[in-house]
Amino acid sequence: LSSYIIFTCFIDCFSLFIASVAVFVVWIITKDLCKITMEAQEPDTAEHRPIHGTLHGNLIRVASRESAHHLSQDGYGDGYRGRYCLMPFEALYLMSIDRLRVSVDRRQLGFEDLLEMCQRNNPDTLSQYLIYRDLRFRGYVAKDGFGFGTDLRVYNRGGYGQKGAKLLVFGISEGKQISAFKFYKQVDAMTRMGKEPVVAVIERRGEIIYYKINKTEFADNHKSK
Repeated sequence: LSSYIIFTCFIDCFSLFIASVAVFVVWIITKDLCKITMEAQEPDTAEHRPIHGTLHGNLIRVASRESAHHLSQDGYGDGYRGRYCLMPFEALYLMSIDRLRVSVDRRQLGFEDLLEMCQRNNPDTLSQYLIYRDLRFRGYVAKDGFGFGTDLRVYNRGGYGQKGAKLLVFGISEGKQISAFKFYKQVDAMTRMGKEPVVAVIERRGEIIYYKINKTEFADNHKSK
Protein backbone atom coordinates (compact mmCIF):
# COMPACT_ATOMS: atom_id res chain seq x y z
CA LEU A 1 0.00 0.00 0.00
CA SER A 2 1.46 3.23 -1.19
CA SER A 3 0.34 5.78 1.35
CA TYR A 4 -1.15 5.88 4.83
CA ILE A 5 -3.29 8.36 6.67
CA ILE A 6 -3.56 7.55 10.36
CA PHE A 7 -6.46 8.94 12.32
CA THR A 8 -4.48 9.71 15.43
CA CYS A 9 -7.52 11.39 16.94
CA PHE A 10 -8.90 7.91 17.47
CA ILE A 11 -6.30 7.27 20.15
CA ASP A 12 -7.51 10.28 22.14
CA CYS A 13 -11.19 9.48 21.66
CA PHE A 14 -10.86 5.89 22.71
CA SER A 15 -8.19 6.15 25.39
CA LEU A 16 -10.85 5.79 28.08
CA PHE A 17 -12.01 2.55 26.51
CA ILE A 18 -8.65 0.89 25.94
CA ALA A 19 -6.65 1.98 28.97
CA SER A 20 -6.69 -1.55 30.33
CA VAL A 21 -6.03 -3.22 26.99
CA ALA A 22 -2.55 -4.35 26.12
CA VAL A 23 -2.71 -3.06 22.56
CA PHE A 24 -3.85 0.10 20.88
CA VAL A 25 -6.23 -0.29 17.97
CA VAL A 26 -6.46 2.33 15.26
CA TRP A 27 -7.94 2.37 11.83
CA ILE A 28 -5.53 3.03 9.00
CA ILE A 29 -7.00 4.44 5.82
CA THR A 30 -5.15 3.87 2.58
CA LYS A 31 -5.67 5.11 -0.95
CA ASP A 32 -5.74 1.57 -2.23
CA LEU A 33 -9.28 0.30 -2.85
CA CYS A 34 -8.50 -3.38 -2.32
CA LYS A 35 -9.76 -5.42 -5.26
CA ILE A 36 -11.51 -2.44 -6.80
CA THR A 37 -9.16 -1.02 -9.42
CA MET A 38 -10.75 2.31 -10.11
CA GLU A 39 -9.88 2.80 -13.76
CA ALA A 40 -12.75 4.65 -15.40
CA GLN A 41 -14.99 2.98 -17.92
CA GLU A 42 -17.71 4.23 -20.19
CA PRO A 43 -21.18 4.28 -18.61
CA ASP A 44 -23.92 1.96 -19.75
CA THR A 45 -25.19 3.93 -22.73
CA ALA A 46 -26.21 1.02 -24.91
CA GLU A 47 -29.43 1.67 -26.79
CA HIS A 48 -32.48 0.90 -24.69
CA ARG A 49 -36.05 1.99 -24.96
CA PRO A 50 -36.70 4.29 -21.99
CA ILE A 51 -38.35 2.49 -19.10
CA HIS A 52 -41.29 4.07 -17.34
CA GLY A 53 -41.52 4.21 -13.56
CA THR A 54 -43.75 5.91 -11.02
CA LEU A 55 -42.70 7.48 -7.75
CA HIS A 56 -44.33 5.96 -4.67
CA GLY A 57 -42.99 7.27 -1.39
CA ASN A 58 -39.22 6.97 -1.70
CA LEU A 59 -39.22 4.15 -4.26
CA ILE A 60 -39.72 4.12 -8.01
CA ARG A 61 -41.98 1.31 -9.19
CA VAL A 62 -41.59 -0.34 -12.57
CA ALA A 63 -44.83 -1.96 -13.73
CA SER A 64 -43.63 -3.64 -16.93
CA ARG A 65 -42.41 -7.19 -16.29
CA GLU A 66 -40.21 -7.05 -19.37
CA SER A 67 -38.58 -3.83 -18.18
CA ALA A 68 -38.17 -5.25 -14.68
CA HIS A 69 -36.47 -8.32 -16.14
CA HIS A 70 -33.99 -6.23 -18.12
CA LEU A 71 -33.24 -4.07 -15.09
CA SER A 72 -32.71 -7.13 -12.91
CA GLN A 73 -30.29 -8.63 -15.45
CA ASP A 74 -28.24 -5.44 -15.35
CA GLY A 75 -28.20 -5.23 -11.55
CA TYR A 76 -30.79 -2.48 -11.06
CA GLY A 77 -33.67 -2.66 -8.60
CA ASP A 78 -35.23 -5.39 -6.48
CA GLY A 79 -38.61 -6.92 -5.78
CA TYR A 80 -40.46 -5.25 -2.92
CA ARG A 81 -43.88 -6.37 -1.67
CA GLY A 82 -44.78 -7.90 -4.99
CA ARG A 83 -43.60 -4.89 -7.02
CA TYR A 84 -40.33 -4.24 -8.80
CA CYS A 85 -38.76 -1.08 -7.43
CA LEU A 86 -35.71 1.10 -7.91
CA MET A 87 -33.92 2.99 -5.17
CA PRO A 88 -33.72 6.77 -5.72
CA PHE A 89 -29.99 6.70 -6.53
CA GLU A 90 -30.60 3.96 -9.12
CA ALA A 91 -33.46 5.88 -10.69
CA LEU A 92 -31.44 9.09 -10.82
CA TYR A 93 -28.57 7.31 -12.52
CA LEU A 94 -30.87 5.67 -15.09
CA MET A 95 -32.45 9.06 -15.77
CA SER A 96 -29.00 10.59 -16.25
CA ILE A 97 -28.21 8.07 -19.01
CA ASP A 98 -31.68 8.52 -20.56
CA ARG A 99 -32.85 5.01 -19.75
CA LEU A 100 -35.71 5.89 -17.38
CA ARG A 101 -38.71 8.20 -17.29
CA VAL A 102 -40.32 8.85 -13.90
CA SER A 103 -43.75 10.30 -13.22
CA VAL A 104 -45.91 11.04 -10.20
CA ASP A 105 -49.66 11.66 -10.39
CA ARG A 106 -49.38 11.45 -14.19
CA ARG A 107 -46.83 14.29 -14.22
CA GLN A 108 -43.43 13.51 -15.68
CA LEU A 109 -40.52 14.47 -13.48
CA GLY A 110 -37.16 15.83 -14.47
CA PHE A 111 -33.91 14.84 -12.82
CA GLU A 112 -33.93 17.82 -10.46
CA ASP A 113 -37.58 17.24 -9.56
CA LEU A 114 -36.95 13.63 -8.54
CA LEU A 115 -33.81 14.54 -6.62
CA GLU A 116 -35.60 17.25 -4.68
CA MET A 117 -38.52 14.98 -3.79
CA CYS A 118 -36.29 12.11 -2.67
CA GLN A 119 -34.08 14.37 -0.59
CA ARG A 120 -37.07 15.38 1.49
CA ASN A 121 -37.21 11.81 2.77
CA ASN A 122 -33.49 11.12 2.72
CA PRO A 123 -30.99 14.03 2.83
CA ASP A 124 -28.21 11.61 1.77
CA THR A 125 -29.80 10.93 -1.64
CA LEU A 126 -27.43 13.18 -3.58
CA SER A 127 -24.33 11.72 -1.91
CA GLN A 128 -25.54 8.17 -2.61
CA TYR A 129 -26.23 9.07 -6.22
CA LEU A 130 -22.77 10.59 -6.76
CA ILE A 131 -21.05 7.50 -5.35
CA TYR A 132 -23.36 5.12 -7.21
CA ARG A 133 -22.84 6.96 -10.51
CA ASP A 134 -19.08 6.84 -10.08
CA LEU A 135 -19.11 3.09 -9.34
CA ARG A 136 -21.39 2.41 -12.32
CA PHE A 137 -19.15 4.45 -14.57
CA ARG A 138 -16.31 2.19 -13.46
CA GLY A 139 -18.24 -0.97 -14.25
CA TYR A 140 -19.42 -2.06 -10.79
CA VAL A 141 -22.83 -3.20 -9.64
CA ALA A 142 -23.85 -1.62 -6.35
CA LYS A 143 -26.86 -2.10 -4.12
CA ASP A 144 -28.31 -0.32 -1.13
CA GLY A 145 -26.36 -0.91 2.06
CA PHE A 146 -27.30 -1.71 5.65
CA GLY A 147 -28.48 1.62 6.99
CA PHE A 148 -25.16 3.37 7.71
CA GLY A 149 -26.27 6.47 5.81
CA THR A 150 -24.71 6.56 2.36
CA ASP A 151 -23.43 2.98 2.32
CA LEU A 152 -23.59 0.77 -0.76
CA ARG A 153 -22.80 -2.91 -1.21
CA VAL A 154 -20.35 -3.26 -4.10
CA TYR A 155 -19.91 -6.44 -6.13
CA ASN A 156 -16.73 -7.44 -7.90
CA ARG A 157 -16.89 -7.13 -11.65
CA GLY A 158 -18.69 -10.14 -13.03
CA GLY A 159 -19.60 -11.31 -9.53
CA TYR A 160 -23.12 -9.94 -9.26
CA GLY A 161 -25.65 -12.74 -8.96
CA GLN A 162 -22.89 -15.27 -8.22
CA LYS A 163 -21.34 -14.10 -4.97
CA GLY A 164 -22.36 -11.73 -2.24
CA ALA A 165 -20.94 -8.23 -2.05
CA LYS A 166 -17.73 -8.19 -0.05
CA LEU A 167 -17.12 -4.44 -0.09
CA LEU A 168 -19.25 -1.89 1.74
CA VAL A 169 -18.65 1.65 0.50
CA PHE A 170 -19.89 4.58 2.55
CA GLY A 171 -19.55 8.23 1.75
CA ILE A 172 -18.26 11.28 3.58
CA SER A 173 -18.53 14.70 1.97
CA GLU A 174 -15.38 16.82 1.99
CA GLY A 175 -15.47 19.25 4.89
CA LYS A 176 -18.25 17.41 6.74
CA GLN A 177 -17.41 16.65 10.34
CA ILE A 178 -17.95 13.21 11.80
CA SER A 179 -17.01 12.14 15.30
CA ALA A 180 -14.20 9.63 15.64
CA PHE A 181 -16.37 7.50 17.92
CA LYS A 182 -19.23 7.30 15.39
CA PHE A 183 -16.76 6.54 12.59
CA TYR A 184 -15.16 3.79 14.64
CA LYS A 185 -18.51 2.24 15.57
CA GLN A 186 -19.67 2.19 11.94
CA VAL A 187 -16.47 0.61 10.68
CA ASP A 188 -16.44 -1.90 13.52
CA ALA A 189 -20.04 -2.91 12.74
CA MET A 190 -19.20 -3.35 9.06
CA THR A 191 -16.22 -5.58 9.74
CA ARG A 192 -18.24 -7.67 12.17
CA MET A 193 -20.68 -8.28 9.32
CA GLY A 194 -17.82 -9.73 7.29
CA LYS A 195 -17.62 -6.75 4.94
CA GLU A 196 -14.56 -4.77 3.89
CA PRO A 197 -15.33 -1.09 4.62
CA VAL A 198 -14.27 1.54 2.10
CA VAL A 199 -14.66 5.30 2.59
CA ALA A 200 -15.72 7.30 -0.45
CA VAL A 201 -14.73 10.93 0.08
CA ILE A 202 -16.87 13.22 -2.05
CA GLU A 203 -14.84 16.27 -2.97
CA ARG A 204 -16.54 19.63 -3.49
CA ARG A 205 -16.11 19.39 -7.26
CA GLY A 206 -17.83 16.00 -7.28
CA GLU A 207 -14.78 13.76 -7.64
CA ILE A 208 -14.84 10.58 -5.56
CA ILE A 209 -11.68 9.32 -3.84
CA TYR A 210 -11.76 5.90 -2.21
CA TYR A 211 -9.92 4.81 0.92
CA LYS A 212 -9.82 1.24 2.15
CA ILE A 213 -9.85 0.82 5.90
CA ASN A 214 -7.58 -1.69 7.61
CA LYS A 215 -7.26 -2.61 11.25
CA THR A 216 -3.87 -2.75 12.87
CA GLU A 217 -2.48 -3.31 16.34
CA PHE A 218 0.45 -1.57 17.96
CA ALA A 219 2.66 -3.21 20.56
CA ASP A 220 2.11 -2.12 24.14
CA ASN A 221 4.60 0.62 25.03
CA HIS A 222 3.89 0.35 28.74
CA LYS A 223 5.18 -3.13 29.46
CA SER A 224 7.30 -3.18 32.57
CA LYS A 225 10.96 -3.83 31.93
